[in-house]
Amino acid sequence: LLLGIAALLALVALGYVFLFSGTKTISAAPVRVESGGASLGESVLSGSGYVVAHHKIAVGGKVMGRVNWIGVEKGDHVAVWATNVPEWIFLQLALAKIGAVIVTINTNYRAAEIEYALRQGDISTIFLIEEHRGNNYLESLYGAAPEIKTVNDPLNDTLSVAALPRLKRAALIGKEPRQGLTLFSD
Repeated sequence: LLLGIAALLALVALGYVFLFSGTKTISAAPVRVESGGASLGESVLSGSGYVVAHHKIAVGGKVMGRVNWIGVEKGDHVAVWATNVPEWIFLQLALAKIGAVIVTINTNYRAAEIEYALRQGDISTIFLIEEHRGNNYLESLYGAAPEIKTVNDPLNDTLSVAALPRLKRAALIGKEPRQGLTLFSD
């Protein structure tokens, strides 16, 4: 029994040393992945066994270009009002690379709360989905900033919202264009 306890303590101590000592690196190597005879191109196989396709990495660069094209610059405060959609992750990475400040918006906010968050957060750009679980984000945004509906060319015209003087751009994460909003997927 004592020998068993001593062995267990030795294993725990060894695990502790491994977890909390020094830095650890995970190696990665490029690999070629074939799927049903169709090449997926150059991919990365990490030490943990995950395969990341090259086209997934390239999407980040495309999103960063799109964010720059919309007009986001280093130091801008950018709100993202969306659920767990893929664009959320790409936006997070692109905004960090640009040097913009990402401000996440609670998905349960309504018109009064979104106006407060946009004003207090000094938001210059907002990316949003249209709705989630009956909460129409677009209508809430129009309620907080009705001037958005008057913008005819959202990509070239900046917003001028009396209640939200710093808000200059709004982009919709979706497929159908809406009045006053740049379509993020274009």
